[in-house]
Amino acid sequence: MSRPMTRALVTFSAALAFAGAAFWCYFLGSPDLDATLAAARAAFEERRFADAVRLSRRVLTLDENNAAAIVIGGAAATAEQQFDQAWSFYSQLGEIDTSQKANAGSVAAHLLAFQRHQLSSAVNLNLKVLRHDPQHVGANSGYADLLGLTGQRWEAIPPTLKLIRLGAFSTSQLILIGSETGVHDDAPLLKACVEAAPDDPLAALGMGWNAYRAGRLDESRCWAALAVKLDPQQISAQALLGGLLAAPESRLSEFVAWNSQLSESAREHPEIWLALGQRAQVEGMNDAAIRCYWESIRRNPNYRLALNRLSQLLLQPDEVERAQPFLHRLELLQELKDAEAALFTGVQESLKPLQRVAEQMERLGRYWEAWGWSQLAQRLDPQASWPSLMIESMRRRLTDHSPLTDEASNPAIQVDLSMYPVPNWPVTNQGRQTFASTNSPAPTAISFSDDAAATGIHFTYFNSAAPQTAGQQMFEFTGGGVGSTDFDLDSWPDLYFTQGCKWPVELSRTEYLDRLYRNLGTGQFLDVTDSCGIRESGFSQGLAFGDYDNDGFPDLLVANIGGNRLFHNEGDGTFRETTHLLPPHEGRWTTSCAIADLNGDTWPDLYAVNYLYAEDVFERMCHHKDGVPRMCAPFEFPAAESQFLLNNGDGSFSDASVVSGLAAPNGKGLGLLIADFHQSGKLDVFVANDLVSNFFYTNRAPHRGGSPEFEEVGLSHGVALNADGQAQGCMGIAADDFNGDGKLDLFVTNFYMESNTLYLQVENDAFVDATASVGLTQPSLPMLGFGVQSIDADTDGLRDFLVTNGHVDDQQAYGQPYAMRPQIFRGREDGIFQEISPQSAGPFFQREYLGRGMCRLDWNRDGKEDIAISHLEAPAALLTNRTTSAGHSLVMHLRGIQSDRDAIGAIVTVLAGERKQTQHLTAGDGYQGCNQRSLTLGLGQHTLASEVTIRWPSGIRQTFLNVQANHEWLCLEEQPDLIPISPVIPQSASVIAMHVSREVAED
Repeated sequence: MSRPMTRALVTFSAALAFAGAAFWCYFLGSPDLDATLAAARAAFEERRFADAVRLSRRVLTLDENNAAAIVIGGAAATAEQQFDQAWSFYSQLGEIDTSQKANAGSVAAHLLAFQRHQLSSAVNLNLKVLRHDPQHVGANSGYADLLGLTGQRWEAIPPTLKLIRLGAFSTSQLILIGSETGVHDDAPLLKACVEAAPDDPLAALGMGWNAYRAGRLDESRCWAALAVKLDPQQISAQALLGGLLAAPESRLSEFVAWNSQLSESAREHPEIWLALGQRAQVEGMNDAAIRCYWESIRRNPNYRLALNRLSQLLLQPDEVERAQPFLHRLELLQELKDAEAALFTGVQESLKPLQRVAEQMERLGRYWEAWGWSQLAQRLDPQASWPSLMIESMRRRLTDHSPLTDEASNPAIQVDLSMYPVPNWPVTNQGRQTFASTNSPAPTAISFSDDAAATGIHFTYFNSAAPQTAGQQMFEFTGGGVGSTDFDLDSWPDLYFTQGCKWPVELSRTEYLDRLYRNLGTGQFLDVTDSCGIRESGFSQGLAFGDYDNDGFPDLLVANIGGNRLFHNEGDGTFRETTHLLPPHEGRWTTSCAIADLNGDTWPDLYAVNYLYAEDVFERMCHHKDGVPRMCAPFEFPAAESQFLLNNGDGSFSDASVVSGLAAPNGKGLGLLIADFHQSGKLDVFVANDLVSNFFYTNRAPHRGGSPEFEEVGLSHGVALNADGQAQGCMGIAADDFNGDGKLDLFVTNFYMESNTLYLQVENDAFVDATASVGLTQPSLPMLGFGVQSIDADTDGLRDFLVTNGHVDDQQAYGQPYAMRPQIFRGREDGIFQEISPQSAGPFFQREYLGRGMCRLDWNRDGKEDIAISHLEAPAALLTNRTTSAGHSLVMHLRGIQSDRDAIGAIVTVLAGERKQTQHLTAGDGYQGCNQRSLTLGLGQHTLASEVTIRWPSGIRQTFLNVQANHEWLCLEEQPDLIPISPVIPQSASVIAMHVSREVAED
């Protein structure tokens, strides 16, 4: 049943009660009036509503202000669903000066909003009732709901607190004031309101918020501007418009004009200060941004956006201590979000989620909400003891004048930042140009062709989905991984695809196996699975190649649902399973994994990112509100802790997850990246988590080679959440120096209607979310990203990247896309990333897929990086880089001597002309992928690199001068000279012939 219909029934019941109360009142008048009123009352009681309406009208001809007749007639007409007639009665209420008229006014306001679609009139009528009776339940409830419908969450707090005090609130009202951008979602009603009253500012405001929540920001801005035009004093509309104008792509002049017309009362609204802070930060006015965020938090300490950005701005050497209270509150708010996520699935079965939310509200000093959730729990189970204890505890702390958040819990009241300046906006008619061209075709010849089938790669991931069964199980969405290595050391990179199997897993079945494809160097791959000794028949996810015993040959770790498997490269083209060397791992769900020397003793260790754990995680089916089966959400299951296996150097491994600090709780990990982020000579670990805070483990070991010692610092380093302080559905990771400052940055793919996130590394080892400032927000909102890799597609020295997309569940019946097209983004000199049009990128980018794992390699060794992708429900792709206007390049292969052989964590800096590039050798490589262990650096028009510097994990540095471009070079640690493997090989005749024949076939 829809919310408006439910409320209509509730309203009707209330109307009956109000009418019944009216019949006990006596009015002066003629005997005919009294008799007619009595007859109307009798007709109503006997449910002869049409007669009650007729008789009420007769009374009003005798006494036009007769409140009883107005109530009876309005309630009877409402019962008959004759809403126009009902309003004809209620419109005669006049002044609200009696409790009877107040009751009728509350009902009439609901009628105005939900039947006559007059939002502003309904709000004004509720306010009229509240001026007579501030404690009126119906008017407070109706007023709060209308504020929620139009996105005025801040204004909805006072009436909702009254309802909590009175014990008359609804669950939706409690959720509304607890949400940062809360709004009741009722798009059909808002559209009807706009049609009925196009000049109603509240209808326009509601549409603006509705569009904002759906990611239609241009549309939202139009509605917000209209609402402001219709009512410049509508502060919530001003706040919405200001927030949109604060975005980097908006002109500064427009924002300055908006700011100049704000009233003084508007500056008491926390969201106004939030917008001011955002724009100040965009303009580089960081001190002013600190002041604005602090002013916002001082008024409402529950905005994660303000807390996150303020704490990041304060993470400077002289302000770190002041940042801690804001970081602590941000952490508590994230814990609250996690608790609320569990609440919405567990409230019907258990009060534990409710208790967790109530207790978290208490920790946050939000005592009214703690009281409210406890009251709700008491309604559900009057026998439960904790609700009564919590209610009594809150009653002792609260007074009628207590704010939503206790001042003692507000860090902005405890930490004075008033010494920072407010923004001094320039007087300008000019503004920064928008990113309007971001979605236009880029001026480049970047293109790729899918040559998988033509080169002999025939692989489709099997996820055991049952097409005849409605809905989807959790394990069906993750798909498989893909990795590249030169397993036989013939200098040609090979490919490995992980495979699923029939569910439940039975390792004895071999109809679905992981596949190893050997690169023959002739433009063809050969499936050597049957001869290589690998029989991986589990439900595989990601994979990692790495030389765990430093014997010169890359070994293989396969992530599985149920138990990971380790294979040793025997050096003769075969592998031998060595899973017995690992501690027990049965029953875990590993998504991504890596092989890297995390403690610096030169013996590579193993790291497995685990996702969810529950007895029924692989069987439970959830449902949409209409009862249709759907895949469950990750917040409906507990997290599975990740596992770190320390290489003992004698052929065995020890589980050091806990002692090393690499097993933080509540991870729900999907993506993994291991690198020397801070150029300290020690490896750090980044884990992309699903709907909970990302993890960033910084290496705190005092020296290399000792006991591993890590600390999880994602929140304080700025990568746990996005710029808005929100945990996202994170999956893929690309790591590179995206802005050319020499520091390693992170790009993370996210869920549908969540933009992907670019974290740029700044001073003090921290990161900032720069997504909006580089034009990456809008292109990714309608996508759901999985695999992503950074490459220099046109070898111009600027980093580009590819993203593969696809939804996790088929919800096309609910208006969401399922298969999605992949994307290429080109890096520009001005720091903006521009999406390449599908038409110019190649036919592959014009089609839609369920993309999952991705890896980077140069399979044909032409000096241009290529991409391999694993899909669900479609063959895997091998994307050959066909960019014709590419510049020169340099390919570096590193082999450690004092470091581990793979040299994960090595950093290469290349100077060519005036451009300096820095690339890192990483492990993990994002979502279920493993890149070829080489570094390709684009030199543009330069034919040599004047200087190449390598900083090895051991700390050794080597510099080489005047290195020739268009070559692959092998660098051995401590060896004085680079070893040319070969010049970059142009496309051989066979490869060109294959490509031409494929194009002819397509034509």
